[in-house]
Amino acid sequence: RLAVREGATHVLVLRTRPDGVNVVRRQSIFERLIAWRFFERKMRMPHMYKHMRDQQHRQRYAEDILLLNEAAKQSQADSGIHIRWRSGPGPPEPVQLCQVALQPGERGPEVSNLQTDAGEIFHAV
Repeated sequence: RLAVREGATHVLVLRTRPDGVNVVRRQSIFERLIAWRFFERKMRMPHMYKHMRDQQHRQRYAEDILLLNEAAKQSQADSGIHIRWRSGPGPPEPVQLCQVALQPGERGPEVSNLQTDAGEIFHAV
């Protein structure tokens, strides 16, 4: 989003999740507690805590995936796509979007957000 807002006409997106993964799943109690402790209590950022609690980050990610999939369906490589977000209009000119996602299955298993083993992370990519 930032690249497009700053005027990029061609964007390559490296996705952190393979196709078919539920990106708007329900938040765990641990995620809520961590968000509360870090954003509300430690950093004194109640607006960020509310953003995380209401799962707006996941909604935005899902919206971006839908936009990327729509761009991938277009067969005309030089025309680009007109972007419109829920939060407002996008740029006036069409934008070229290309996405690369992790592979599902043996070569690209989903990696946990808490994974610290470099070998596991490298294997997924």
